[in-house]
Amino acid sequence: MKRSNAFQRAWRGQERLWKIYWGYLFLGSAILMIGSTIVVPFVATIPFLGRILATTPVLAIPVYWALVTVCMWRCAFNCGWRGWGIIAVGQMFLAWIGILLNVIAALLHLPPVVAPPIETP
Repeated sequence: MKRSNAFQRAWRGQERLWKIYWGYLFLGSAILMIGSTIVVPFVATIPFLGRILATTPVLAIPVYWALVTVCMWRCAFNCGWRGWGIIAVGQMFLAWIGILLNVIAALLHLPPVVAPPIETP
C-alpha cells in the first residue's frame, strides 16, 4: 500500500482543517510573500532573464492560493466544530472577492478596492 503525503491527503479532503489553514494558507503564504519580496529585487537585476524570473512569483502566488482554496474547501468540515469550516470557507470566499475586485480596479486604472492595512509613506 502506497503512503500519501500531506498535500495529497489535503487535496483528497482527508486532512484536518487546522493543518490546511495554519500550515498551507497562513505559513505557506507568509513564506511565499517574504520570499518573493526578498528574491524578486535581486533577480530583477539580471539582464533579460531577470524580467521573466521576476514575474514568476506574481503567477505562482495565485496558483498556490487556488490550490490551497481547493484543499480548504475539501477539508472544511474535518474539525471538531462545523463553524470553523464555515468561517474558513467564508474567509477564502471573501479573499477571492477582494482579489477579483483589485484585479478589475487595476485593469480600469482605479485605486485598489482592498488596500493593505499598513500604508507606506
